[in-house]
Amino acid sequence: MIAFYVFVWATITGSFSILFLHLLLKRTSFMVRTGIGFFVMLCVFCILRILLPMEFEHFQYRIEYPSFLSYFFRERHLFHTDFTIIQLTVLVALAISLIRLFQLYRTATGICKTMKSEAIPFEEGNTLLHSLIPECKIPVYYTRLSSTPVIVGYLHPVIYLPYRRYSAEQLTHILYHEYTHWKYHHIHIRLFIQIIVCFFWWNPFIYMFQKDVSHVIEMVCDSLVTQLYPSESKLSYLNTIIHCLRKPEKPSPSHHWKNPNHPAIGFAADPRSFATQQRFSYMLRRDKYLNDSGHAKDKAANFTSISKLISPLRNWGFVCLMYAFTLFCMVSTYYFMMQPAFEPENVMQYSNSTNSYLVDLGNGSYEFHYKGYCHRVPQKEVDAGYFCIYTMIPYEEYANLGSYKDSPSYRHFLKKSTSAHADEEEGFQYISSIDP
Repeated sequence: MIAFYVFVWATITGSFSILFLHLLLKRTSFMVRTGIGFFVMLCVFCILRILLPMEFEHFQYRIEYPSFLSYFFRERHLFHTDFTIIQLTVLVALAISLIRLFQLYRTATGICKTMKSEAIPFEEGNTLLHSLIPECKIPVYYTRLSSTPVIVGYLHPVIYLPYRRYSAEQLTHILYHEYTHWKYHHIHIRLFIQIIVCFFWWNPFIYMFQKDVSHVIEMVCDSLVTQLYPSESKLSYLNTIIHCLRKPEKPSPSHHWKNPNHPAIGFAADPRSFATQQRFSYMLRRDKYLNDSGHAKDKAANFTSISKLISPLRNWGFVCLMYAFTLFCMVSTYYFMMQPAFEPENVMQYSNSTNSYLVDLGNGSYEFHYKGYCHRVPQKEVDAGYFCIYTMIPYEEYANLGSYKDSPSYRHFLKKSTSAHADEEEGFQYISSIDP
């Protein structure tokens, strides 16, 4: 069972990791130097940190803070029941999560049915796709319900193209791009992120993470499709994206793509968005960066300049340093752990020498009295010293209430029970077999 403070600490550190990823994604120059693989690792780290709230007893350094989360564990009475605030919060959060999961299912199935009912088979696209990738069985359709090429469906995918004129080269780029999404399970990764959003809907950073993962997926797909392309083919690929950003010949009367839970991955988004502009900037600048530094081995072989030999080592050193720093941060979030350190409210009163006494029955057994509660105690527990701090009252004095109140034993007990400065160290818990 995972402690609540461990879950909260994982959420806090995971949110900071998401914010760190989001800020780095804005730095195109940094992305060019490290490559998109570094951001894939960051996305994986954010997912692991949120979904794996683990604690290691002999590994972690615990930071105890008295008021950390203590309010959530206080009992509140509702309808004659005891519950904690966190218990009620978890129940409400789970109920909303189930509702969001149902909405996700309804949205996915609804869009798939709507798209398929309106689409028209695109024979040229089917023929070209099967000739390029014979093992691919994904059908290709025309549709009015999307302004950009998309692949839709988690189990039975379909590629939908808006009504446009496509050259053979443009169609090749589009189909390769959408097939790559399916081949590397990008659409299933998006589904996994959508499920995470359903359960962590209360965390505002999770929506930022959902958009960032979609952006990283598109960047990864671009890199996979064009990794073997020459420069001219990469320019053609970018021109295809521009072509798909234009309005289709038969515009869509309505669309579902503003809903982040749709079961599709598109080829191009809003041309004014930073994500689309960064796709172009990254591909052009990364290609130039690799030509200038990645292929410096051939240049350095001539030994014409020491800088040509140092430059690639410096770049690889920077990349390795960033990977090492990220791994260090990940381990640190598990090593340091903040947890509450507070004394619980009065949930139990312990018996002590001021509120309890022992009656000797004279037959080898005793009675333990505590606030009207009486319990029979065997001789062996008394001999073991479990009751050495309590007042021992003979049975003869206890049997006669009047003589008992006048007895020295009762006066001694009364003096101890009314003493305001009674020694608290005597308040040992009764550790025998009493079972209230």
